Amino acid sequence: MKKIICFITVILLLPSIFCFAEIPLYTQSTIDIHNPDLIEQEYWDYINAQSPNELVTASLMGIIYRESNFRSNAVAGWHLNLWYDESGEFTKRIDKGLEDSFSLEDFIYCARYLYGGYGLVQWCMPKTLEKFYNFMKERKTTIADFKAQIDFLFWDLQENHAQVWE
Repeated sequence: MKKIICFITVILLLPSIFCFAEIPLYTQSTIDIHNPDLIEQEYWDYINAQSPNELVTASLMGIIYRESNFRSNAVAGWHLNLWYDESGEFTKRIDKGLEDSFSLEDFIYCARYLYGGYGLVQWCMPKTLEKFYNFMKERKTTIADFKAQIDFLFWDLQENHAQVWE
C-alpha cells in the first residue's frame, strides 16, 4: 500500500517539478511594506478596499509581484523566464482589437502559446483569457488597466473559483 501511495504522489508531483524547474524562487529585490513605492501603495490601497482582509490583500500583492512585477501589460516568456519588451506593442494590438480587428482567437493564441501569459497574474488558460478579454471589452478600457484587471481578478475568484475565494 505504501508503494502505491508513493507512486501516486510522485506521478502527481512530477509535472509541477518540471513546471518550476527553470523558475527561480528568489528575486533581486523585495517589497518593503514600511516604505512602498507609489505604484505598490496604489495597488495595495485598491486591492485592500475590495478584499475581506489584509491577509488576502498581501497574498494577492505577492502573486502579482511574482507574476508580473506590478506590470499590467506584462507578457511572460515562460521558456525564457523573462518579460518581453514587446508587451507594449502587444497591448496596443489588443486594445485596437477590442475596438475592431484583433480577434479573441488571436488574443488567446498569442497570450497562451506565444507569450505564455498576459497581465498582472499572467492569465494563460483559454477560458480565462476569453472571460478576461470580454470583461475588458465590456469595460471599454485598455486591457492593461490595472484597476480593471484587479476587478476581473476579484470577479473571477468569486464567480469561477468560489472554493478558493472562501
